[in-house]
Amino acid sequence: MRMTQVKRAAPAARYSPRIQQQEKFIVAGEFYVARQCISQAMQQAAQDPAMSPEVMDSALLQTLLAGMLATRTRKDLASLIEFQLESVGEDEFVVTRGC
Repeated sequence: MRMTQVKRAAPAARYSPRIQQQEKFIVAGEFYVARQCISQAMQQAAQDPAMSPEVMDSALLQTLLAGMLATRTRKDLASLIEFQLESVGEDEFVVTRGC
């Protein structure tokens, strides 16, 4: 297995100041990787004249939802999305590992 070191990029300018502030805290590895992927995709969309950040938002969401539908029901997915939308306004995110 090949291991590479990933440099932490600055948060994308599209993130709110609250999200940018959260980047200063250590988050679960999955969230770090997800943020890196989104940041890279959004930066590429912003720099490529043939791409649009708004379309990239939709492409990322559609791709993620399609993948999640492979392991979840539509009802479960809708419930998860509703929960996540409600928690976006919260001050902090809590990730537990079966505690």
